[in-house]
Amino acid sequence: MLIYSYYPLNLAWLFCNIICNVIYFYFPVSALIVQTSSVYITMKKCLLIEDDLDDQEIFLMCLEKVCEDVECTTMNDGVSAISMLRSNPEYVPDYIFIDVNMPKMTGIECLRILKQMEKLMNARIYMYSTTAEGLALEESKKLQASDFFIKPSNISALEEQLAMVFKSNR
Repeated sequence: MLIYSYYPLNLAWLFCNIICNVIYFYFPVSALIVQTSSVYITMKKCLLIEDDLDDQEIFLMCLEKVCEDVECTTMNDGVSAISMLRSNPEYVPDYIFIDVNMPKMTGIECLRILKQMEKLMNARIYMYSTTAEGLALEESKKLQASDFFIKPSNISALEEQLAMVFKSNR
């Protein structure tokens, strides 16, 4: 009697198995998968030139929170950043943030050289400093930096600054 009570379930299983095999034969799994290869998310490139490792980490943390489609590279000084940009013609950042006060080369000197690089013609270059001393601010305007940001004292203020930059330039 138990055999007969499971009989309809066995037939249902057999029927489903046959249907699945027929479907697979006529429509292989690869044909049923929605192809997503034509959809590409373009990652924006950001370069942070900052000598303070703590400031780099905070910047990256805030950027990740504000914008998921931005890939950020960090360099510890202007000399190494310029060297990397010259030796790597494929790397063209969309956004560059430069600390004003750095060893080896000041941020203003770095900005002056970056502005002469043809491949960075469309890059948005921001000066990024703890203070807005008159000379640095004036010189960055003269060299046509996109803007001059004072490093905020708290993380939420930095997130707001970055959101303003990355959301307004979409």
